[in-house]
Amino acid sequence: MKDNRTKPKGKIIRDAVHGDIFISDNFLKIIDTPEFQRLRRIRQLSTANMLFPTAEHTRFSHSIGCYHVMQLLIEHFRPILKNINVKIDDVDIELSLAAALLHDIGHGPFSHAFENALPNTVKQKKHEDWTTAIITSSESRIQQVLVEHFEPRFPHRLAELLTNKRLI
Repeated sequence: MKDNRTKPKGKIIRDAVHGDIFISDNFLKIIDTPEFQRLRRIRQLSTANMLFPTAEHTRFSHSIGCYHVMQLLIEHFRPILKNINVKIDDVDIELSLAAALLHDIGHGPFSHAFENALPNTVKQKKHEDWTTAIITSSESRIQQVLVEHFEPRFPHRLAELLTNKRLI
């Protein structure tokens, strides 16, 4: 007998911390954007690798790991919530996974340190502001992928979720 369920399409990424991580095609499109790929060059632990040579953790690998942990959380809590008649719809799942994957997209090198380095008289953006701008700007490839592979309001809904602020 044939199994009529379709398996999601995607790829497996092998991770030193989490093992095999399945990423569906729509999220791979996000990972393939220039904005996300630049996270490969930004260290999560700043200059810690100078003292601890194996501390090479990047914001790229951190974001992939966060995506995976969110998958595990959803997998764990979905049946529990279903038992108490709380349904999590597919859009909520996609928003949660995208939030986990993109929560650090606005970080630059040493961004926590530099956000406070300039005098208060200089108007500066925090990494959360850059995250919102990258997710919602029509010039961003991430925004274009979110609209194309999810739904038109997805970037703004995601930015609102990440900032806990109503944008429109």
